[in-house]
Amino acid sequence: MKLAEVEPRDVKRFIGQLIALGLTSNSVRRRLAPLRALFATAVEDGLIRSNPSSRIRIPRSPADRPDDKEPCACRKLGFVSEQQKPSNGLAPLLLG
Repeated sequence: MKLAEVEPRDVKRFIGQLIALGLTSNSVRRRLAPLRALFATAVEDGLIRSNPSSRIRIPRSPADRPDDKEPCACRKLGFVSEQQKPSNGLAPLLLG
């Protein structure tokens, strides 16, 4: 996947995959920070028109509240589906 091809839905999918792996929202933020910086620099350098990660809110993770019986916020907001597995997109680039 080329940098210019990354869309907000790809970043959301990546966040959902991290949450599905059991990371807390703070851990997801730490993993996403270099990616956001990369996109911001690419915008400043004119390599891409907009930062696909700039307006994405990181939902609370079930790992943040292990006793919470409510459905995961990441599923409600469309970050990850019930059957989603880490596959294509940003995950292989950043997790592999």
